[in-house]
Amino acid sequence: MASTWNFYRRSIWARAIRDLRAYPDVSLPASLAERLITGWGESGRRLTAAFLQDCFAAARRATGTILDCGCGLETIVLAIGAKGRPASIVSLASEREQRARMIRAVRRLDLHNVSIRRAALKSYGDFEWYDVDDRSLRKPIAAVVCLDSSLGSLRREHVEQILGDALPANCQVLTDSQARIES
Repeated sequence: MASTWNFYRRSIWARAIRDLRAYPDVSLPASLAERLITGWGESGRRLTAAFLQDCFAAARRATGTILDCGCGLETIVLAIGAKGRPASIVSLASEREQRARMIRAVRRLDLHNVSIRRAALKSYGDFEWYDVDDRSLRKPIAAVVCLDSSLGSLRREHVEQILGDALPANCQVLTDSQARIES
């Protein structure tokens, strides 16, 4: 039974990626986002279709670096959405296995606009976030995407506190806690 499910999931994944690559619009259909989630098959993260739709839309409009905190399916959606744009994705992973899986996925999908970096989680008092060296980020930062349940209810103020001047006022911050774009 498990092998049948895996075959079915891989089939859904292949078709969903093909459709995503061919999708010409800024607005990702919820049905395609749902197929991507099913095909990706990572049940441990709270990924929603609305969040993926916001990621895709942000990538389609981005000019600069998109900082992706907690790499996974959204990393792939961001990279495909930003393809052909003057944008790149810097994706942070706190776990070695997560980083290794994403590097394999990015290579398999031939996505050249993504850099997967290892970054430890660090306590900032009342919240945890990645230990980010903003000097290593490509400027300007167009968006910050945060999908990582271990980060809890991260807000724009937290991101501003850590990134400071590296975060422009017009930078979009997308978090899974609100599942909508916060500007």
